[in-house]
Amino acid sequence: MGQPQARRGPSTGAGYKLAPAQAEQFFSAQIEANKLVQYAHLSDWQLQGNAPNAPRPDLVGQIRPQLDQLQKRLLQQLADFTPQRSDPQCPQWLAKAVHQPLDPLRQLAMIRATAQLCIYKG
Repeated sequence: MGQPQARRGPSTGAGYKLAPAQAEQFFSAQIEANKLVQYAHLSDWQLQGNAPNAPRPDLVGQIRPQLDQLQKRLLQQLADFTPQRSDPQCPQWLAKAVHQPLDPLRQLAMIRATAQLCIYKG
């Protein structure tokens, strides 16, 4: 028996003409950005002594379908943006985009999420 084959589909970027490593790097950055936000919220809740008293959404029935749709949109947008990734102006475009009026936590998450999008080495 050989190694299991990698899943081909949205998560690999194959259907969007993206190299698997490109899609993996992109989603790794999104996960790390999300962790920043989650840790900040956890810290806030610990400071307050409790988590929000809100019903928890159903992972399978509510969250997973939304994540699947978001993944498809993000991969399509990454594929659409790929030609601009090597443009000399790419770092400046992203810097302007992430410095739009956002709260500091969201701004930091956006910076982390987009830090490796540009591949221009000037």
